[in-house]
Amino acid sequence: MSASNHPSEETSNHPSEAEDLLTALETEEFEHKTTLQVRRESFRPMKDESDPTLLEIQKLKPKMRPSLSTRISYKLNKAGKAMHIFKDRKKKRVDENHKHFLTAHCIRDGIRYTTKNTKDSSETVGMGEDGFRVIKRTTLPITTAISNDDDSNEESSTKFSSSSSFSFFGGGKSLGSKSFEFKEYAPEVFLKLRNHWGISQADYIQSLASEELYLDFQSNSKSGQFFFFSDDKFFMIKTLTPQECIWLQECLEKYYNHNMKYEATLLVKFVGLYRIKVPRRKSRRGYRKTHFVVMRSTFDTVLPMHKKFDLKGSHVGREASESDKKKLFPVLKDKDLENSGVMLHLGANNYKEKMMKQLEVDCELLTSLNMMDYSLLVGIFDKSRVDPTYGIDDHTLREILAQDNCLHFTDRLDDHGLIYFMGIIDFLQHYNANKRFETIAKSVVNDSKEISSVKPSFYARRLVKFVAKFVE
Repeated sequence: MSASNHPSEETSNHPSEAEDLLTALETEEFEHKTTLQVRRESFRPMKDESDPTLLEIQKLKPKMRPSLSTRISYKLNKAGKAMHIFKDRKKKRVDENHKHFLTAHCIRDGIRYTTKNTKDSSETVGMGEDGFRVIKRTTLPITTAISNDDDSNEESSTKFSSSSSFSFFGGGKSLGSKSFEFKEYAPEVFLKLRNHWGISQADYIQSLASEELYLDFQSNSKSGQFFFFSDDKFFMIKTLTPQECIWLQECLEKYYNHNMKYEATLLVKFVGLYRIKVPRRKSRRGYRKTHFVVMRSTFDTVLPMHKKFDLKGSHVGREASESDKKKLFPVLKDKDLENSGVMLHLGANNYKEKMMKQLEVDCELLTSLNMMDYSLLVGIFDKSRVDPTYGIDDHTLREILAQDNCLHFTDRLDDHGLIYFMGIIDFLQHYNANKRFETIAKSVVNDSKEISSVKPSFYARRLVKFVAKFVE
C-alpha cells in the first residue's frame, strides 16, 4: 500500500531518517572544518613553541565546533553582532544601480568560468620562465541586462558557451555586442601562489563567484581606481591602470620567488591578475577595458580595527584631514601616529626583530624593482575598547585568531590587549619620469627628505627607520 494509507508507519520512520541525515551532515561539516583548519595553518608561518596563542590552541580538544561566525555571535553576544553590522554598514552591495555593476558582474562570471574547471596545483616550485608570460583569453556571454542604446535591457542567455586561447603577449578575438572578453595573466603562477597560501580553487570560487555580488569599498585613492570586496570579505578587487598591469607582469617572477622564500613576507598577497573587455553601456560601438588584481585583504578578520595607520615614513601631506578624523575608525597617517603616542608592542618572542627584519627584506625587493610610494598599512584591535560585559576574553580572541586566514607573526594578542595586522600595499608605482619631476617640483617648497616622491633606495630606508621608532 501507499505510504499515505499508513501514517503511523511514516511517523515512526521519520525520526530515524532525520537522525541519520543530521549525523551525516554533522560528519561532513566536521570533515570540512578539519580540512579548512589544516588549510588555514599555512597562514601562520612563524611557529614559536613559547607563543601563547599557539599554546592556547594546543589545549583545545579536537571536537566539532560550529562555524566561526556562529561562535562569535554566541560567545561575544551583542559585540560579535555589532562587528558584523558595522562592516555591513561600511560596505554597500553592488547592485543594478551601481555605475560599475556590469564590470563587477563580468568579473564574477569570468572568474567563475575560468576557475571552476582548473584543478589545484600540487607543485609550488619549478615554475618555468614561460609560465610568467602566458595569457589566456576567454570569450563569454554577458548574462545580465546592460543599458546599451541598441539593447533595451534585454537579458542574454545564461548558458556559458565560450572560446578560449593561449598566447604570449599578443593575439585577440573579436567580440559581439552581447559578449565580453576575460583575460587571465600567468594563470598557472597565481594558481601556485594561491595553493601555496592554502587557498584552494573551491575556496576561490566560493569567495569571488558566489551568487551574491561584491561589496563596494569607498577609498581615498587619488588614482581614480575603484575597489570591491568579495561577499565574505576575504578578498579585495582593485582596478589597475594599464601601466600598473604591465609593471606587475614584469616583476611577477621576482614577486613569486620572494613569496616562496619568505613565508612571513608583509607584501600584500596577489592571487590573480585579469582584464575584462566589455561593450560600452551607452554606445553601439567600442569596448571598455578594465585591468584588475585580486588580493587578500590585510584586515581579513571579524575583529574591527580600532586604529588604522597608512605609513610612508614622510611628513609632507601625511596627516589625515579633519573630516577624516571625525569618522568612527579613520585611516590615520604618519604625523597622526607621531602625535598619538601609540607604540607597537612586538617585543615578546622576538617578534620585533622578526617583523623589522622582514620589513627590511621586503623593502629591499621593492627597491630592486624601482618601486616607491608604497605604504605599510597597520590595523590595531584594542580589547579595552569593547565592553567587558560582552565576554570578550583572551581565550576567545586567540580562538578567533587561530581561524583567521591572514595571520602572520604580528597578528598576536599582546600583554596590552592589542592585536596588530600589517601589510605593505600599493607598491606598483615605478620611480619614472613623472615621479622624478614631482620630486623636483615639491623640493622647491618642501624639504626634499620629507616628501613622498623620492628615490626608491631612500624611500625604503626612510620607511624602515620611521617604523622602527614606534616598535618596541
